[in-house]
Amino acid sequence: MNESEQLTLPTGAPEERTEMTGLTEAEAARRLSAGEGNTAPKDDGRTPLQIVAKNLFTWFNLLNVLLALALALVGAWRNMLFMGVVVSNTLIGTIQELRARKTVAELKLLAQTPTTVRRDGSDKPVAPDALVRGDLVILRAGDQVPADAVVRDGAGSADESLLTGESDPVTKGEGDWLYSGSAVVSGAFTAQLMYVGEASYANRLTKQARKIKQPKSALMADLNKLVRFVSIALIPIGLALLGKQVWIQHIPVKEAVPSAVAAMVGMIPEGLILLTSVALAVGVVRLGKRKTLVQELYGIETLARVDVLCLDKTGTITTGDMALERIIPLSGASEDECREALARFLFRHQALSLYARGRRNICHGRAFLRAARRSPLAGSRPGSHRRGAAGTAAVSVRRRHRERQAAPGHKAAVPAGPQRHAAPQR
Repeated sequence: MNESEQLTLPTGAPEERTEMTGLTEAEAARRLSAGEGNTAPKDDGRTPLQIVAKNLFTWFNLLNVLLALALALVGAWRNMLFMGVVVSNTLIGTIQELRARKTVAELKLLAQTPTTVRRDGSDKPVAPDALVRGDLVILRAGDQVPADAVVRDGAGSADESLLTGESDPVTKGEGDWLYSGSAVVSGAFTAQLMYVGEASYANRLTKQARKIKQPKSALMADLNKLVRFVSIALIPIGLALLGKQVWIQHIPVKEAVPSAVAAMVGMIPEGLILLTSVALAVGVVRLGKRKTLVQELYGIETLARVDVLCLDKTGTITTGDMALERIIPLSGASEDECREALARFLFRHQALSLYARGRRNICHGRAFLRAARRSPLAGSRPGSHRRGAAGTAAVSVRRRHRERQAAPGHKAAVPAGPQRHAAPQR
């Protein structure tokens, strides 16, 4: 099964139906021991030791360490300052990946709150990892669905925005699926768990997000090729320089080794390696301030090569504020026709919004008048001066309404709705 099939939402009717009294405790224990429990998936990412080893054992570090060992053998400790570039480059990559690993490990769609389960005919709260396949769970408004389940009884709606990106609640009834990670917005359900643990959609989605893919970085590949080429050419050149100084110029070994190492260090592009790491680290910090996670340091290069970013209508990775940049007409339509159709759509949408807002204000005004008349602060009889704030406001509203009706040129509002008498047909 490929990755796209693994992330497909489950559908269909359950093959096995649990009795409405729920599983027995013995059957639940048997299924839990058989590996059918709702246990969270393990972290399949790199361990901290693997991350350190990946950034430590590189061609660049190996070449510099060999030169540092040559200096150490002759006691030239002051000439080993170039190792600061190696340490800095290793620390930048290691710290970034360790921070990314910690953030990815905290990615969880499922909360660890107790869930009400029905067993042996009685309902009781249990931990999510104590649930098993086939359990009947009781879900009410505010509860999170712990695993993929099918509604056996009840009706309501669920918020699936964490899974699909759609913010509107989805109506659910008997026979519908409740997906793990979604939240019950209204109603109450008795649902049968079908896919639990690593098989649930939320856990598969979390596992997919935690998976670290090696970026295909052209910059990293070119730097590695350069370091390999330099290391292959540097060894014979360094030996030739050392032999010339020792056997031809008769320079002592303690002086010849630092001189040869200094010449070889100048051939290694250490500044380029460090500058690349620093530039990528600055990009990671800037993206981090905008709540963006970068798992690999060289992932910045992949983002820099993007020229087209496709977004959907839900605003999942945007603010939801879309702006029209240009119109690309389909065959058979002109740009002016597209603009005219778009203008009609926007005008109708704004008109409907204004109409709904006006109806809402009218309803609020009528409700205020009714509340003001019933208020104990209003006058106890007509003409009373003991009105208070609510009574004064109610009288003021009625007075303005009468003045508006008595004004010249005033036309009575025609009530909306179907007419009582149909117009005669011509």
